Amino acid sequence: MKTVEKKVRYVLVPALIALTFNLANCAENKKDDFLPLALVFALAGGTADLPQPVDGTAMVRLGEDTLVFTKQFECESGDINNPDPNNGFIGGFVTVGTPDPNDPNGFPIAPMLQIHGIDFSQNTQTLGNNGVAVNVDLPQGSYGIGTNFTPGNCTGIVKENSATVFDLQAIDCPATKQVPQSTLPDTTFSFRVRCTK
Repeated sequence: MKTVEKKVRYVLVPALIALTFNLANCAENKKDDFLPLALVFALAGGTADLPQPVDGTAMVRLGEDTLVFTKQFECESGDINNPDPNNGFIGGFVTVGTPDPNDPNGFPIAPMLQIHGIDFSQNTQTLGNNGVAVNVDLPQGSYGIGTNFTPGNCTGIVKENSATVFDLQAIDCPATKQVPQSTLPDTTFSFRVRCTK
């Protein structure tokens, strides 16, 4: 389905651009009017949403790879306005991954997605160095938000926040290694997690 949509877009956008130029240049004194062209680019759309995952799962795009995490382990909100007085932490965790068959509690093994310090009452989440910590843990190391081993930020958008579901998405966040000795290359990652409360 996505491939068909992309092919249609690749054909439709150039056709609309050509049509717009022809119509815009037909009128006298309109040779420098770029408004129709701007409208075509606006209609072509920006970054599309990731597909909605099944409740209790997550999808992560790490560079060109897509990972699907099939089991939710934690889904609880912290309170950004009421941090823990002992350590200043907001609390709130979302963890989705693959159960470890050797762990009696089945806690996830890498790869997994972990989100720390999240407050479900916020519709837009600042992810990374100045907000909610996000890690993608892999067997060869962990990614966090940033570049060149320097923490950075990214924006997460809440897609749904109901009595039973918290759905958070982030698109094209910069991803960098979490420890200096890691050989993980910088990349980008997007994720959509749909955890059940």
